[in-house]
Amino acid sequence: MPDRFEIQLVDSEASNLASPNERERASRIMQTVSKLLTPTARRLASPASSRRYANAPVASTSATPLSDLEATSSSSFSTAMEGNESGAVPDAALLAAKATVDARRRRRAIAEHMERFGSSQNRHSTFQAHHVLTRAPPASELTLSHLVAAQAHLGHHRSLAHPSALPYIYGTRAKVSIIDLRTTLTHLKRAAQVISGTVENDGIIVFLSTLDGTERAIRLAAERCGPNGFATNRWLAGSLTNAGSVYAKQAHAFREPTKEGEEGEDAGSRAINPFAYKPSLLVLMAPREQQNALREATLAHVPTIGITDTDVDPRCVTYSIPANDDSPRTIQLIAGILGEAGRTGLERRLAKQRASAPVWLRPTGGSPAQEVLSA
Repeated sequence: MPDRFEIQLVDSEASNLASPNERERASRIMQTVSKLLTPTARRLASPASSRRYANAPVASTSATPLSDLEATSSSSFSTAMEGNESGAVPDAALLAAKATVDARRRRRAIAEHMERFGSSQNRHSTFQAHHVLTRAPPASELTLSHLVAAQAHLGHHRSLAHPSALPYIYGTRAKVSIIDLRTTLTHLKRAAQVISGTVENDGIIVFLSTLDGTERAIRLAAERCGPNGFATNRWLAGSLTNAGSVYAKQAHAFREPTKEGEEGEDAGSRAINPFAYKPSLLVLMAPREQQNALREATLAHVPTIGITDTDVDPRCVTYSIPANDDSPRTIQLIAGILGEAGRTGLERRLAKQRASAPVWLRPTGGSPAQEVLSA
């Protein structure tokens, strides 16, 4: 018995019907079948392509002789019509769906087999740019390959190099300063520990980036920090040093009551009073472009984390990260790593709260961070 056989689609039998009523009925059945199939299977089962796919070989676990198939071809169309009336999927749909599944299995088997040969770079080991947004790696799993793929090593022209940034420059190529990524990796892990410790101690972190294309990255980083994270792409001058004037329009929502239970008291608004708001840490993705925020953080004694390029003085921020501050991909990678560090700190803080709470007040279910983020 041959392991392959030719399949003649059911719609080819419809062309041999003598009665116009039977042809019309067959046409209605094939229209119903086409609605139940995927686009690939619908193309295989369409009457227009029946001749094209009539001789296509299809793999089968149990081989069927061609003579047996021809012997049953005379009754295949009547069986298909009876199956359609009883609600079952006709034979054409089964054959077309089976052909689609077999084709997918063959492609998957070929792909898995060919991955053993040639280069070790494949879709599993190759850097995917969109992964830094959806599933950023933690700081402990960060490697130099991630930084190189994100173009974090590219600096400015060597004539623009700041004297204080020379220890962080590995060399020059084509008159462009190349940042030493070994230093970048060390400083980035240190900044991740600062983020994790700040969130663990219930501190407020503000992510600021004015570069186009990085809004989503800093927003996701702030969301990973839970209620301790905030993100903005525009800094209002005086947000730290002159909050009374900047938030004057919101002053009526934060009035202090003279006595408990006074009419007009808004306790919920007082909980987020901007006059008492002061972040514990300010993360600047491009300190050179955010001088106002950097100056206010210095006057308000707020520690800062910043990405310092080769033309920026690394001493302007508390914790510098030598990297390319002009690349959205670099900012997305660093923001994702810092956001994951904030998630780790949030889980630690909530785990401590759950451990110190009475037994009857301890929540059950998923991780503490998931409970806060889903609330």
